[in-house]
Amino acid sequence: MMTPTIRIDEQVMEELMKRAVDLGMVFPTPNEVLREILELSKGGIFPSRPVLSTASEEKDFHLQYPSSKVSEIQQILDAMQPALTVLSTNGFYYDTTRKWVAYPDNFVTIRTQEARKKDIAITMYGKPLDFEGLQPSLQIKGDRPSYSRFNISSLDQVPEALILIKHAHNLKQKRGRRRG
Repeated sequence: MMTPTIRIDEQVMEELMKRAVDLGMVFPTPNEVLREILELSKGGIFPSRPVLSTASEEKDFHLQYPSSKVSEIQQILDAMQPALTVLSTNGFYYDTTRKWVAYPDNFVTIRTQEARKKDIAITMYGKPLDFEGLQPSLQIKGDRPSYSRFNISSLDQVPEALILIKHAHNLKQKRGRRRG
């Protein structure tokens, strides 16, 4: 069967990305977002967020936190854990894209890059301009719409990373109140 191609304008694409974030979807295609909005995903075609069927699964889900087999990366994660636990009270889930995602707000994702770079890639809510007032020394780059990213590779970068992540959390909270 041949799949039809549709063209969408910038405004529609931006709205699809906002809906994807609201639905807890991480880096989806426009088709996956539309499947979720149209409720065509219910057969497990694309699990946009974790499905918790029992109380014990829910308890285990809330206890998850990013981890690494590389001791230097694990030390950085351990240093970040107290602050991240406060910000993401429901914990993190491990996404199919090998990222740890703050649940349910999706204000930050954490990906351990153990093989080559030996660092942590962090994607957070907010555009790079949103963080300029903090005068970050970490190199913040644009990512997908409304998100930025940076990497950390040492313990001395943890305090600044946490300031940026907390700011991203606050930005996401403000956005949620405005829309409500």
